[in-house]
Amino acid sequence: MGFKLGGVLVLAACSSPGSAGRSGVAAGYSFGRLKTELGPEVSVQTIAAAAERTLRKRGYSVFIDPHTEDRAVVQGRGPKSAEHETTTVESWVTKSGTVVEVYVSPWGDEGASYAILDEVLASIGR
Repeated sequence: MGFKLGGVLVLAACSSPGSAGRSGVAAGYSFGRLKTELGPEVSVQTIAAAAERTLRKRGYSVFIDPHTEDRAVVQGRGPKSAEHETTTVESWVTKSGTVVEVYVSPWGDEGASYAILDEVLASIGR
């Protein structure tokens, strides 16, 4: 759904709330990104390790950006994906906890994002 503005197609942003993981962790999907915030007891390194395990289990080639205690990025490419098609799991520290964001590029995939987040959360007992 969209409209034309000056010869440019403008698409309305889609946003949908939902839950992920066995505990029903609240998550929101907006602009092709699924995001949730966990408590401060969950470290960025824990999320990065869980994301790596999850993507490898799904058959992805995994690329891990160097991460710090405050931020981590894990990217994967499926076995039949084009070069520009990647799945990214990113986590970072906020004042109130640790954010986890899943993005399936280039256009986003809400179902795949929720499935991946579910697996990441399950692997850390959430």
